[in-house]
Amino acid sequence: MTLGFLLMSGGHSSRMGTPKALLDIGGETLLSRIARAGAAFPERILSVNDPSIPTPEGFARVEDVYTDCGPMGGLHAALKAASCDALVVAPCDSPLYSAEAAAFLAAQMEEGLDAVLPEDADGRVHPLMGVYAKSCLPALGAHLDAGKFKLMRMLDTLNVRRVRMPEAIGERIFENLNTPEDYRALRLDALRPGLEAIAREAGRIILSFGSYDVEQKEGHANFVTSVDKAVEDYLFDALPRLVPGSAFIGEEQENDALTDAPTWVIDPVDGTTNLIHDCRWSAVSIALLENKTPVIGLVYQPWSGELFWVRIGGGAQLNGQPIRTSQHPFPTALVAFGTSPYHADLAEASLRAALAFLQRCADIRRGGSAALDLAYVACGRLDVYFELTLKPWDFAAGALLVTEAGGRFINPLGDQVVRFGSSQGVLAANAGCAQEALAVLEEALSQ
Repeated sequence: MTLGFLLMSGGHSSRMGTPKALLDIGGETLLSRIARAGAAFPERILSVNDPSIPTPEGFARVEDVYTDCGPMGGLHAALKAASCDALVVAPCDSPLYSAEAAAFLAAQMEEGLDAVLPEDADGRVHPLMGVYAKSCLPALGAHLDAGKFKLMRMLDTLNVRRVRMPEAIGERIFENLNTPEDYRALRLDALRPGLEAIAREAGRIILSFGSYDVEQKEGHANFVTSVDKAVEDYLFDALPRLVPGSAFIGEEQENDALTDAPTWVIDPVDGTTNLIHDCRWSAVSIALLENKTPVIGLVYQPWSGELFWVRIGGGAQLNGQPIRTSQHPFPTALVAFGTSPYHADLAEASLRAALAFLQRCADIRRGGSAALDLAYVACGRLDVYFELTLKPWDFAAGALLVTEAGGRFINPLGDQVVRFGSSQGVLAANAGCAQEALAVLEEALSQ
């Protein structure tokens, strides 16, 4: 039995608002991405009705004979035009479809079968990732002539094999794009491998320095080292390759005002004083903002190898495993705080607030890296963290980590609105501690 490959791109993309086939994913169109999955097949067909969609190299373009009939019309036209015995079908809106999936499904097809259909762990069949023999044509034609456009109903009359995808391929193969929100999530997830590699290289640079040239910046105990500058230079060079045209806000440079454009907010070494003292409690903090809001965050601790990752709407993770904030009640909470050491005028208020928490909770901690403290709230190792003023690069990634892990991130001062383009006070807590923590902080600061 000879098999070909059919790429289905005949939908209207009404919910997406633009042709899904032309969406950019990591520098290539979705059409091109999925077309590569069929490269090993001797016959390749593109089912398409939109003249704006190009034909990938090596594909034959086929338009529907029965128009406005949905996938059945495209499948019918492709099988009718095909010279091979059967077609492995790939939908254009399933960005994780792979050559391995196509090869596995092709191997399940044999003489006497009309179709092979994959099903997920819940037993749901995904007919637009099936394999269809030309023997389906009579049934397809009859249903189309009768105005019956439900593919599964037609398949009930045929000899069909259902199969489960191997664990190595996984069930994410069935995910598809329907809305702009789906597209944004996929676009951001596509950045993850490159961004994690960049963060690990930044960590390697930190660990490679045996000594540091230290300079005093404006403010009490405000230092910068040769490591901070080396890591920031590296990040400024590497990150734009992931998001061409993106802007930067970083600790060791003069920054323009935050705009709605994609903007990297970075701290090359959060915890510089710790670094100078070989305390080994520092981190690389990277956040990507769109429309002045974090959409990706990453905090990497190079000494422990712990990498915290978060994507808006996608939850938070530590080394690839999901994390959640704790459920500890306020009286047993472990509270971390920052002393805002560059602002001597805040020292008394910071310690007064710390004392108030110590008198009401289990204990307090002072780590010296806001990014790591916020990551620890996100994974439940801490229950509350506060600091009276922080720069955006200190908290942009951590804020998203906390909220996606189920916690609260609050500006406890002024109007309490969180702004990522300027300095502000920070209160992060698990959901159960947030209100009591805010009340204690407000009471302490009112004295």
